Amino acid sequence: MKAMVIYDSFVLAAKANSLLQSAAGKSSCELEWDIKPWRANLLNLPGFMDEARAEGNEARLIVIALENLNSLPFWLEQWLEEWAVERKFEEAALAVLSPDPRGNLAFFPQAYRLASRQGLTFIYQPQQAGEAGCSGCRSYEN
Repeated sequence: MKAMVIYDSFVLAAKANSLLQSAAGKSSCELEWDIKPWRANLLNLPGFMDEARAEGNEARLIVIALENLNSLPFWLEQWLEEWAVERKFEEAALAVLSPDPRGNLAFFPQAYRLASRQGLTFIYQPQQAGEAGCSGCRSYEN
């Protein structure tokens, strides 16, 4: 199954990858992730934006793994909206990985509203200190 991780910190991208691989290992069905990492700032550049959109349209899951943002940048929210409309799979999800162990994430409501508007499953994972699994994941069906 294809997933795309949009990140601005290599450490957080690695955590997202680890969580997906861990969840696949705990799954009752055979699941193997094909994970494509993308630096968030590249999605604002025309050539990369189109390439990322083509890869994203094949993904069932987009993971936002960003640090230190008060809100999603306009261009990233627009990219996510376009992905949601153009996606190949009806059953798709948007996930947010918070770098804050308390789960504080300023752009959480923005991402949740986007997922709700587009009929996406929304998954939120506050990163617990020392946590490698996904036992604290919260999923919101839309």
